[in-house]
Amino acid sequence: MIRKLPKALLTILLWMGLFNSPINAKELIDYPIDSLKLKITVGEKILYAAVDDSEATRNFMQLLPLELDMQDLNRREKYSPLAVRLSNNGTIKNTYEVGDISYWLGGGLAIFYQQDHAIVKAGLIKIGQLKEGIEAFETSENLRVRFEVVKSEVSNVSETGTIPPICTE
Repeated sequence: MIRKLPKALLTILLWMGLFNSPINAKELIDYPIDSLKLKITVGEKILYAAVDDSEATRNFMQLLPLELDMQDLNRREKYSPLAVRLSNNGTIKNTYEVGDISYWLGGGLAIFYQQDHAIVKAGLIKIGQLKEGIEAFETSENLRVRFEVVKSEVSNVSETGTIPPICTE
């Protein structure tokens, strides 16, 4: 349905906030990656992360919305296995920065909250970056974390400061 609209018209409708129906996750491939963010809910905290442009990022966003039980690993990250494998095409690193949201090539998702300068042997592909709110993960307890895709346009932020999801259950 959305692909039949000219991209210019779709852009105008999104900009005006008139096109608020959920977008099927499989149609995310048509969205410019810089117009999307990850909405991450940890308990009562809502965080937003910028996303990196990679096949792994697109694969992950097609799984959303998604809730993961994330376990603490090495007092540096929250980690959860994923039910499906993501693409491993892209920049593979063996290091990370605090705030990185990465696909671990062993088959899971990691959010790094503490730096220990360890080498991650299996490799990582960065999916996104949390600039604020990383302290929500700084606990030894396991966390239930919800991931959604949202538009990053400022005009779509409501008076409460929330950004409407473009992909919902």
